[in-house]
Amino acid sequence: MFNTVELDNDVTVLLGDDQQSNSILLTKEESLIVVDTLCGESDVARLKEIVCCQGAPLRYIVNTHWHSDHIGGNSELKGIFPESSIIAHESYLDTVTTEESIIKTHPKPNPDDYLPPQILVTDSYEIVPDLQMMYAGGHSKDSCILYIPSKSLVICGDVVLSSGVNSGASIPYFYWGNPYDLVGALEKIRELNPRLLIPGHGWIVKPDIIDDHILYLQRLLAAYQEFCQDGSGQISDNCLPVSLELEKIVDCTKGMHWTFRKMHHYNLHCLEKLAKAKELV
Repeated sequence: MFNTVELDNDVTVLLGDDQQSNSILLTKEESLIVVDTLCGESDVARLKEIVCCQGAPLRYIVNTHWHSDHIGGNSELKGIFPESSIIAHESYLDTVTTEESIIKTHPKPNPDDYLPPQILVTDSYEIVPDLQMMYAGGHSKDSCILYIPSKSLVICGDVVLSSGVNSGASIPYFYWGNPYDLVGALEKIRELNPRLLIPGHGWIVKPDIIDDHILYLQRLLAAYQEFCQDGSGQISDNCLPVSLELEKIVDCTKGMHWTFRKMHHYNLHCLEKLAKAKELV
């Protein structure tokens, strides 16, 4: 289940329970836009209920990226509102197929289970006036952000991740993407000078989190490069080298949700892949 937060008359955020994904409901030009459509039967059912109670047509379904926890309600919303259009980045299928090939548990995402987007974005796309979709990358190959200039608000997808309310620190996650691209994506958000950020998971946050995310990435890259130069061997999830432990990279881990520790391990595995491919700078 999730919490519903109305930022104003035009923006409602459906905040995922703990670390579940978020969805955003926008009212624009007397119609509705849904950004990301959650996952899980109960959450999708609640999202449909909320959208259908608005008394306005759903015009667009926008996905910040095509990981399965952000597109779970696409088909059902499209079925209720057949005139709506799904908007995604042109690399969406790469993200779906990559997730399908890596996830070993069942059920796992299958590209054939999803309706294809009707509108594909390359770099930047004005969905409606005062709502810009911008390519970001970093977290995944197709990651995008949405910018609402009049509200100084950025919908970040998983380029930014936060903790639940009253929880501890968080870290960025690039297992599916690239840490260098993620730094660039975070810097793009910072250049917009937003007042608030809506992350892909967790609570609404102020832009200070951008500096924290970038610092984590810079420290992690530096520590991993030093680890490689020492010739210390492969990384084990059961026993990380002291220099790569999360406590050495992040100033304060008190209250941090356990999923971020798991993400830190996956980030290190991504760095291992980049090192083998000689793609570390």
